[in-house]
Amino acid sequence: MPARRPRESFAERQARRAEIDDPAVVLEAAARFLEARSRSVAEVRRRLGRAGYRSELVDGAIVRLTELGMLDDEAFGRAWVE
Repeated sequence: MPARRPRESFAERQARRAEIDDPAVVLEAAARFLEARSRSVAEVRRRLGRAGYRSELVDGAIVRLTELGMLDDEAFGRAWVE
């Protein structure tokens, strides 16, 4: 039986994510976060930032998700009130 690879710590995952240069990786992470329910821009920004992604890539993902209609604070607010 092969040896188990040690689990990556949260800090190690954050450090690895800080090295990512591919906007598609951050966009995919944001899309996965939005699968469960709609979120506000602030929630997505906070989640991706805490995960360790660079702020310029997070900003780009938010812009793209907004363009695609997957992220809309007005619609989120209306749905939250209803």
